[in-house]
Amino acid sequence: MKNLIYKIQIIAVEIFRRLIFAPKVKNVIKSKALKLVHDEYKNVISFGPFSGIKLSKNPWWGSYDQISKILGEYEKEVLDKLCYFLSLNKNSTFIDIGAADGFYAVGVAFKNLANHIYAFEISSQGRSELKNNSILNQCNKKITILDIAKLDTLKKIYKKLKNVVVIIDIEGSEYDFLDINILDLFKNSIVIVELHPNKIKNGKIRENELITDAKNFFKVSKIYRESYRPNTFKIFNNLSDDERLLALSEGRSRNPKWLVLEPKIKS
Repeated sequence: MKNLIYKIQIIAVEIFRRLIFAPKVKNVIKSKALKLVHDEYKNVISFGPFSGIKLSKNPWWGSYDQISKILGEYEKEVLDKLCYFLSLNKNSTFIDIGAADGFYAVGVAFKNLANHIYAFEISSQGRSELKNNSILNQCNKKITILDIAKLDTLKKIYKKLKNVVVIIDIEGSEYDFLDINILDLFKNSIVIVELHPNKIKNGKIRENELITDAKNFFKVSKIYRESYRPNTFKIFNNLSDDERLLALSEGRSRNPKWLVLEPKIKS
């Protein structure tokens, strides 16, 4: 009898879990949290290194990500690491490959963390939104917006640059992009690249190959998302445990991972 009751409880919990995490239910909860954040902070990032940046009211990429962006929790470990690297030299140049609507590019420009920013985005809609966001934050003169990051284009940029920090988020294309020629070009730069092995065939094999190749040029380490901190924010006090956790969720299918590539020897 006890075993039967236990099994029924397990089934009930699983049914409840599936209901709570069903897409429609998640969107209702996230919309509720987003309204709380917008009502309190409008569309301005109010915590973290990028505080003061205005966000578009109609974002092109990840509307619910505005919750974590406004609260300074979006890719927090990566942002902290990026700001640290840029702080090492006040004459840095920042290259953002896969810039989307410009969270990093506009943030770095707005906070004067680099002399100039080159933002590559393959989508014309993304480039348009990036430009709008840079104008909204009055930092468009510091950002050069480009489409596809190719070796020839990057070589022209690198001819006149030193102290370069690069961030790459190109949804699985990083394994083809970061070939030996690009790694050699970047070898004196600091590079942060988000890994998406689940988005390509033989992703884990390709990831290991990339790490092996990168070790020829760089010291290699990794960043993982550490934790969510919904209880830090009083505006969520009246939300349930599940609602608070979902509010800061970025909807990823697995814990994200980034490679950090630091030069072995700076020239």
